[in-house]
Amino acid sequence: MKKNSILFKPYMARALLDKVKTQTRRLESMTNTYSVGDVCIVREQWYAEKDFDNIKPSLMKARLDEEKRSRTFWFEAGGTVMIGSDGTREYDNGWTPRINRTGKMRESIFIPDFISRQTIIMETVRVEPLLNITDDDARAEGIRAIANDDPKRGYAHWGVLGVPEIQAETATGAYFQLWDLISGPGHHKTNPNVRVFGFSHWPVNYVEVM
Repeated sequence: MKKNSILFKPYMARALLDKVKTQTRRLESMTNTYSVGDVCIVREQWYAEKDFDNIKPSLMKARLDEEKRSRTFWFEAGGTVMIGSDGTREYDNGWTPRINRTGKMRESIFIPDFISRQTIIMETVRVEPLLNITDDDARAEGIRAIANDDPKRGYAHWGVLGVPEIQAETATGAYFQLWDLISGPGHHKTNPNVRVFGFSHWPVNYVEVM
């Protein structure tokens, strides 16, 4: 198993936790790619406690080892991980709100490995044009049916939880809106080749998987 890492927006990190995302598409031209068997740390937006605001992420582990006390870290997608003085982790992957001791938001690329609380293992990979995506694939990408305020009226549209501007009559239509939100207006119409990665998801730190 090779250790790797992968970035997800908060709404896709949430889809992972909600067990509705088992695929991700990345441009074939990307230099950082993945192989079957890779164990990937999920990097997502996060928060430390407020008194860590002036501490570089790379120095946080040393600070915890020195303090020998428990610390809580929050995530933009909701949830926390509490790291004990002995290095053990307690996860809350619900919608735990941030509280007044939460510090500044940190970008996903800077999350230290020891704080991460999600891991994926790459199981399949294929290359295909983006427009080959099916409705089943789109749902595996985290697209879901979004309900009306009145549940008796049924589902209102396909979309992404937490991204209200994405609304479509089909799952693939919603996925193309998501793609363009990330890559630029109308980008999906260029039909670039993408690598399609299928993976299993583990809602724990990578050291508990490898």
